[in-house]
Amino acid sequence: MQGNFFSIKQIDSNTYHRVNEYVKNRIQYFADEGKHCFVKVEEYNNPRSLSANALYWYGWMTWLNYLIKKA
Repeated sequence: MQGNFFSIKQIDSNTYHRVNEYVKNRIQYFADEGKHCFVKVEEYNNPRSLSANALYWYGWMTWLNYLIKKA
């Protein structure tokens, strides 16, 4: 899938207008090129589990920090 993605947790006026303007400009760009586009809005699901995240930060990053300090 190509394109840009926005992760929005809380909507405020500034965020709404920035995203709205971006989408409007991209749609206009595709229309000017004679191309079709689609817009999809869906709930965000984190692809990494809590245990995988913990392993990364407390396992691998701790080990990497140890190796860097030892070098």
